[in-house]
Amino acid sequence: EVDRWIADIKNVSPVILQMQKMSFNRHDHFQEPELTPFQEYMPDYSASEETRERRMAFIERRPIDASKNLPYVKIPIR
Repeated sequence: EVDRWIADIKNVSPVILQMQKMSFNRHDHFQEPELTPFQEYMPDYSASEETRERRMAFIERRPIDASKNLPYVKIPIR
């Protein structure tokens, strides 16, 4: 069971995890910004190679090629 969880986590995109964490933190601190983290820090994400790969893997019902995952986004500390 643990190995399955580790495999699932490894398959998740670092940038998606990062943006989800930022969203959860904003929600937990009752912040309601105008833009989502993706809109603010990665406005062109939907046109990225990672997004295309994830769509095609879903359509073709195959595992995602993790080599196309984008790295973490460099976000300035406020």
